Amino acid sequence: MRVLTLDIGGANTKWMVVEFAGGRADILEDNLVYFPFWREWKGLGRLLEGMEEDADAVAVTMTAEEADCFASREAGVRYIVKTCDAAFGEPLYLTIRGRLVRSRDIDDPLELSAANWVASADYLGRRYREGTMVDMGSTTTDVIPFRAGGRPGGKSDLERLKAGWLVYTGFLRTPVAGIVREVPVNGEAVPIAPEFFAQTADVYHILGLLEDYPCETPDGSGKTPEASMRRVARHLCAGVEELGEEVIVDICGHIMGVQVRDLAGAIARVHRGGKVYCCGMGREVALAAAGEAGLEAVDLSGEMSFHRNLPCYGLAHMVREHEGR
Repeated sequence: MRVLTLDIGGANTKWMVVEFAGGRADILEDNLVYFPFWREWKGLGRLLEGMEEDADAVAVTMTAEEADCFASREAGVRYIVKTCDAAFGEPLYLTIRGRLVRSRDIDDPLELSAANWVASADYLGRRYREGTMVDMGSTTTDVIPFRAGGRPGGKSDLERLKAGWLVYTGFLRTPVAGIVREVPVNGEAVPIAPEFFAQTADVYHILGLLEDYPCETPDGSGKTPEASMRRVARHLCAGVEELGEEVIVDICGHIMGVQVRDLAGAIARVHRGGKVYCCGMGREVALAAAGEAGLEAVDLSGEMSFHRNLPCYGLAHMVREHEGR
């Protein structure tokens, strides 16, 4: 059985082709493309063209319905479902309660909103039985307790924010001013300008944790470490020459430290037992946060080549079970 799964996000769209045969699950394709939905949403149909290939089943999960190009999340879900139906002929859609449904069986469109974490937690529950998943993406971090035999579904993003299961901090697109209000400059705490001058992609580019700069820059200029330093320096109303590169590196280390501590607090609040399983493009930050929380952590990049695309892989297993093959 060959399964195509898609995770249609607000900033990145991921898809995967998994073939189940003889007790094996082989990944034939594993793709991620930067697709800023708030600007490119009308091009979704073109992006989906040619993906189906020889798939026996197609399943979709989404978070792009929350993009501000839509008047409401419901309108976003309806647009994505309509476009996917046109491309794939009524694929399966994942709900926040862990069900797979066809578009004709959707009672409440909001049941499909931001359900990708359900597939990830379901798979980790099957594989590790108990623990906490910390999946840090470009924009947000999922902090999900899981346990074998029970799908932790049913929570909207609002409910997850309340419970600490969703932390709105990410590895690439979080504004620096959304993490800190002041930074150290030669031993002195200095307030920063609360503008959108730099984001976490700049911070981790400077610190060497991010090789390529895959998203847009705040100022539309270059994606080199030097350009990132200029953007960070603007938060101090200064230039690189005025501050010095070493000071900017120290500032970035401080910003990372604050983000790690904030995430550690969320992990400690949510964790119920077992280990902390870290994945996603920001897994190194997640690992540091788990350590800050005093918990044993597992780096899933060492066990799963697909750790950045866990929702698609987990969804493929849910489809196989649903289809009974």
